Amino acid sequence: MPPWRSVPARAGPSSRRLSSLASLLLSSLST
Repeated sequence: MPPWRSVPARAGPSSRRLSSLASLLLSSLST
């Protein structure tokens, strides 16, 4: 799994939201 996906779910919805945004940014950059 990618490092930004390794954020524990128990960290809170805000952290999960940040990881989602990070993955979206990386996806848009890789295209």
